[in-house]
Amino acid sequence: MSKSELAHIRRSQRVTRMVSELHRMGFQRLRFMPYMYPIAYRIQIASISYFAVANGCHVKGEAWSTFAASR
Repeated sequence: MSKSELAHIRRSQRVTRMVSELHRMGFQRLRFMPYMYPIAYRIQIASISYFAVANGCHVKGEAWSTFAASR
């Protein structure tokens, strides 16, 4: 796999690899969710308890306010 020339692509790949490495180290209950923010994409990393059961890639409605407060 060749490196992308786009910095934002390289950063997003680095975050994905970081979460993958954490999973290998025993933190399988971590999840991450990219989302669009007015200026740029953001990524939230949290415990599985913050994510929906039916679709593990979306934050639960009540958990979103916790994420919004952390910005």
